[in-house]
Amino acid sequence: MMRWLSPVQAFPALILAAAVLFPGFAAGGPAAQAAEQGTVGNTVEPASDVFSFVAGFEALPLMPGMHNVAGSSVVFDTPTGRIIESAIAGITTPDEIKTFYARSLPQLGWERFVETEYRREDEILKLEISSDGDYVVVHFFLSPK
Repeated sequence: MMRWLSPVQAFPALILAAAVLFPGFAAGGPAAQAAEQGTVGNTVEPASDVFSFVAGFEALPLMPGMHNVAGSSVVFDTPTGRIIESAIAGITTPDEIKTFYARSLPQLGWERFVETEYRREDEILKLEISSDGDYVVVHFFLSPK
């Protein structure tokens, strides 16, 4: 004989199944983290639990633990090439930022030119890193050579 669970009995099983099947659904997911940080709204765009990119860039990886700053992304297509500006922020150090991008960007075809400047084909990518204690903001600027 088949026995049906009441909604009260079934609810914990549904939550567990959702957490297993959809990791972002779990209490530690990006929406919950943003709510805990008070960043729901227009302040930041939390990164998902999967690999993410810097807003405005189709192939610039977002460093784990960082988030896109909402409203910071500007994209222009000009006759001489693309111009893109965007910012990310989070709790880390400038050295960790430099190390992450020094390892990641060459794999994407970027050649390091100066410590925080990279070149690829006809484009230049500059990183401006500023910090206030443990909170770091990185501004990305892409422009034609």
